[in-house]
Amino acid sequence: LKVCNSSYYASGDVVTSVEESVMRLGYQEIYRIVVALCFGGVLDSPLHGFGIEETEMWRHSLTTALAAEALAVRSRPFSANKNLAYTCGLLHDIGKVVLNKALNPETRDQIRVLIAEKKMPRDEAERTVLGADHAQVGACLLEKWKLPRAIVEAVADHHRPVVKPAVTLSAIVHLADAVAHQ
Repeated sequence: LKVCNSSYYASGDVVTSVEESVMRLGYQEIYRIVVALCFGGVLDSPLHGFGIEETEMWRHSLTTALAAEALAVRSRPFSANKNLAYTCGLLHDIGKVVLNKALNPETRDQIRVLIAEKKMPRDEAERTVLGADHAQVGACLLEKWKLPRAIVEAVADHHRPVVKPAVTLSAIVHLADAVAHQ
């Protein structure tokens, strides 16, 4: 009701029932709201181990999700379900949340040194120190949560997208992540 009566959606008449709200907003917007409610709290906290301030991770994840959704619709000859692409984009960095809680300061410092002094990309530095990167850790979490295989694979491979023999959802998430960083 709050979203439906916001200035963005309001058409002059105040909506007072959930049924009318659902009809006015439509499936796509309801889907986005539900996914955001499910994962927003997890992605909204600061990740001090990654130098990520409060809400910064959420903004990046949401931007990546929207970019992935747009790319999924426009990518030819490969096309993906836009809701699936949106979800993958939203969850692509969930492994950072896990690592932020699990790593001790010394291990974080080892990763930071490789990034700063050796100019190593974060995912490569994580693999060097931990044997896995945040994408792989996130995929393990999503697999544990029994999310669909397509989401798990897209998250796992978003830093090393699969493009042969065919482009996969990981390539869309990879490109969406790059767009979001810009």
